[in-house]
Amino acid sequence: MTKLVDMKIPKKSKSQMKKEIEIPYMDEKYPYGLILRFEKDQLDKLSYLKEKKVGDKCVLVAEGTVIAVRMSERSTGKKDHTVEIQINKAGIKPKVVKPINKMSPDEYKDYRRGGS
Repeated sequence: MTKLVDMKIPKKSKSQMKKEIEIPYMDEKYPYGLILRFEKDQLDKLSYLKEKKVGDKCVLVAEGTVIAVRMSERSTGKKDHTVEIQINKAGIKPKVVKPINKMSPDEYKDYRRGGS
């Protein structure tokens, strides 16, 4: 099973926080809110990510808390429904190194449950 690691931000001084503020990366294909940014403290916890290169794929397993639910209706009659989730714990699953047809039944069960 993929181990979930607590993603809580360590406390920082105001001067440290000011140094870290940057303009976020924007991708026109997906909403900004879908971008997850792992910084040094999180990369130290999820060291597998340090090996990744731009364009690499990975599987993210996460646990989050619903922090907001919004339902509204526009003047046009269109209804909107939004759910915001704060990710609290996350784990990165490495690529499967063994083909599924070569796995034992126990390995396959672990793989299906989200293990590596």
